[in-house]
Amino acid sequence: MDFYAIQKEVYEIAYKNGWYDTDIKPSFGEFIAGCHLELSEAFQEYRNQSAATKIENELADVVIRIMGYCYRMGFELEKSILRKNEYNRTRPFKHGGKRLWELEDYLK
Repeated sequence: MDFYAIQKEVYEIAYKNGWYDTDIKPSFGEFIAGCHLELSEAFQEYRNQSAATKIENELADVVIRIMGYCYRMGFELEKSILRKNEYNRTRPFKHGGKRLWELEDYLK
């Protein structure tokens, strides 16, 4: 099964299960919140020291939400991933200089 067919299938399952129950496209905010929810569930499984499969399942839910939303919006996610990956090959090491700051960094 190709990537776009998987996108279509996950969308159709979500639609059948009531996640896209109208002809109105979900707002981008609702989509992002749903992804955040799934990521938070994965983090909770990690904090609970759950089996790796529980964490993997929550991460899979994030990907499924993204694939379904992209299909609904007409985005060809595979092409976007390949295009972005090619661009990322050209970027320098740790481009942008951004890093996650620890609380201790702010208290100095």
